[in-house]
Amino acid sequence: MIVELSEALLEVGRTLELAIEVQREAGPADERLEELERSRAHWEAQMEALILKADSTLKSASNAESRSRTMVRHAEKLVDPFSEEGDEVPETAPGGDDPRVEAEELLQVPVGLATNNKAEAMRAKWLT
Repeated sequence: MIVELSEALLEVGRTLELAIEVQREAGPADERLEELERSRAHWEAQMEALILKADSTLKSASNAESRSRTMVRHAEKLVDPFSEEGDEVPETAPGGDDPRVEAEELLQVPVGLATNNKAEAMRAKWLT
């Protein structure tokens, strides 16, 4: 029994020596861990940059497509004299040049109805 224990103890010692030798060849574990963390952080930063670039490209493509559709619709309105129902589209005159539209005067707001701080405070008091 003592012989078996001593042999087992020698086997554990050889295993520990082997582990120490492997550790010595690989270098300190702290430095390897720090290097792994640095490489992971660098990789994550690269992936984040690629995601942001792809998102920006997607948004710009979406905006370009929307502008293109708007320009096509506008061009179709200018070229096509008929609407979808087949009626003629009335020509629109620039603002203020249409003789059918009469300008309306704006009435002045009486001083008693103008907004003031007290009226806003009372309104805020009852709305909250």
